[in-house]
Amino acid sequence: MTEDKTPWTGSEITGAAGVTQTATETSDTVAAHPGITSTKNTSTQEETAAMAWTRLAEGEDYHAVALTEHLGYAGALDWLEEIRAGAPIPESLRAATARWSARYDAQGFARDRELLNRGYGFTYPGSPTWPRSLAQLGEQRPLGLWWKGNIAALDRPTLAMVGSRAATDYGEKIATDFSYELAERGALIVSGGAIGIDAAAHRGAILANAPTAVVFASGINRPYPKVHQELFARILDTGGLALSETAPGNAPHRHRFLARNRIIAGLSRAVVVIEAPYRSGAINTAGHAHTYGIPVGAVPGSIYAMCSTGCHRLLREGAVCITGVEDIVELLGFSAGQQFVQDRARVAEGNTTAAHRGASASRTVTHALAGGVQLGLGLTVTDPLAGDPRAVRVRDALPARNYQPLDKIAQTAGMGFTEVMAALGKLEIAGIAESRGGKWRLTPQARESSRQRAT
Repeated sequence: MTEDKTPWTGSEITGAAGVTQTATETSDTVAAHPGITSTKNTSTQEETAAMAWTRLAEGEDYHAVALTEHLGYAGALDWLEEIRAGAPIPESLRAATARWSARYDAQGFARDRELLNRGYGFTYPGSPTWPRSLAQLGEQRPLGLWWKGNIAALDRPTLAMVGSRAATDYGEKIATDFSYELAERGALIVSGGAIGIDAAAHRGAILANAPTAVVFASGINRPYPKVHQELFARILDTGGLALSETAPGNAPHRHRFLARNRIIAGLSRAVVVIEAPYRSGAINTAGHAHTYGIPVGAVPGSIYAMCSTGCHRLLREGAVCITGVEDIVELLGFSAGQQFVQDRARVAEGNTTAAHRGASASRTVTHALAGGVQLGLGLTVTDPLAGDPRAVRVRDALPARNYQPLDKIAQTAGMGFTEVMAALGKLEIAGIAESRGGKWRLTPQARESSRQRAT
């Protein structure tokens, strides 16, 4: 398999709908436009508006981050309402405004807020419970996080443990054993809740009767995968935590998994990969960690095992070789054998200050790895949609059976009508989408391909 050697400099960023613009340009546009001025709002207004923005925008929507940073959440929502009422739109924000307007749903915002009365929580930048480590994500930070469980668990030193869904018994045993011992020492294991390595990592912490955190790619009240409902319940029962940046009820589309991975990395002092194919979600998480300067470790496997090719790639490109728990202890910035400092009383009292990152060694993973972050979306290099995130997002929004109108597809994809129509044209030519009476769905061939990807 040929490696992607494309240089990745970080000088340009691709927004939620694939709109390329530097973060500085977006911020400058917002700050310079005379019609975009900030106002003071109460904390309750800010929280309510921040919840709304998690429904309006997808993860990694740099335009939304810039707008809410400049105006505040409530001010940004007021500005969008003025735009919808006919106020002039800055040209560089026209596409973004179309995306947000397609999802504007005042009744949906009210339903989301009702979750606070049903055992769910919400945090956003500036609130006391916001994880400070997420500041390192910069323009990639989430607009907010929905949560359930014990958010004070984030006060512990956090380690991301990720890997393949198609894990071997060897890989799952390593994940469970490492997680158990590290959790006993006071670490919080964070992962994505997927079948395979993720689940084994969560179970190890549960066996130690210690908290663990799962970050969903779906809405907080729609845990995925469904086969892990019992596991997710046990995570909460042992003082753990579930998190999601996407609005309640949202489905786990493919782009949300990739966006979710940056949060797993950003919450952590270090990322350890246990069994991963050459291109995978785990490698994507490691790429994000490299971008943020977070140490990366990988567990070696058989040279004949496809499920370890990603780990071997990481090791070749500078990741730390993990052969035991003490390697991870050092990776987290402690001297070998030193126990994690934990104050159970402070955690029990609900102190939600994010753990200080501590010393972190400089671990070099090459630009080729970081470039892989941009090449995910579940595509192979020969996929007809490779390099077109708009088309991928629309494909993921198309129903498998019943035809849906354009406005519904645009709302699900979080894109403007013009962008959706352009993407549908490409999907139709590729044999992925079909229409009837102005409504659209996946073709039978695309449905089968989607089913195979899901398995």
